[in-house]
Amino acid sequence: MNIASLPWYDFPEIKPATDSFWHFFASRLKKAGFHPPDFLTRNISYKHQWQSPFLLFSQACGYDVVKPFIRDLRVVATPCYNVPDCLDHNYSSFIIVRSDAKIESIEDLYHKSCAINCQHSHSGANILYFVVANYVKNCTNFFSRAEYSGSHENSIRMVSENKVDTAAIDCLSYHILKKFRPQLFKKIRIIHRTPHAPAPPYVTSASRSELEITTIREILWELNEAPQMQPIFRELFIREIKYIPFEEYFHILDMEKIALKKYIQTGENN
Repeated sequence: MNIASLPWYDFPEIKPATDSFWHFFASRLKKAGFHPPDFLTRNISYKHQWQSPFLLFSQACGYDVVKPFIRDLRVVATPCYNVPDCLDHNYSSFIIVRSDAKIESIEDLYHKSCAINCQHSHSGANILYFVVANYVKNCTNFFSRAEYSGSHENSIRMVSENKVDTAAIDCLSYHILKKFRPQLFKKIRIIHRTPHAPAPPYVTSASRSELEITTIREILWELNEAPQMQPIFRELFIREIKYIPFEEYFHILDMEKIALKKYIQTGENN
């Protein structure tokens, strides 16, 4: 049985819109000869889903598609988000601290603690280390400790509750959460906006044929012009869905290489 999921940005406040997106998209997939599931899968780890040859559709981090799951996933298309700090098909992260913290710059984070949403997250981990590597001459033991939070929302909460000093939050998660849960941000401020990278792509199993991948991609493009999808797009903060060359995602690995080179040379990983 085919599997479909949309684990990125699946916040309760916009879950009905996410389901509506899938139901309309699935109806188009059926007409094209696919056998999509009636409902999105939310009770199985997305990492297990991504390794299944039955994966029909999902969304992953750009880091995932160029490194840990490069053999399991194929990029189908990229959503362009309609929020500040998203530029065309690219997004960025905000580096946050507590409002009352005596921290004004990246250099001020030296020997401070950070929250990381996930080890393989570009927006919450990779980009944070890249920014440090670019702004700080000596990265040796830069952070006093790093704690995994499990989500951007939890990272914000950990900073707000003074459990850690800083975190990198992807700009879409930041804007969605600030709209629906403004209380999370009463003690939060941004000290840095990071460079852009391609937004989390829509993916399918690498076992799919080129014809299947092309067909899924074309159906996604058709959603851009479907009148029924426009209110759903607005609720999901999507401006349009487009295809970009897969090679653009390797920019994320370029950032990682720069960060690793600086950290290794200065003894951070020793």
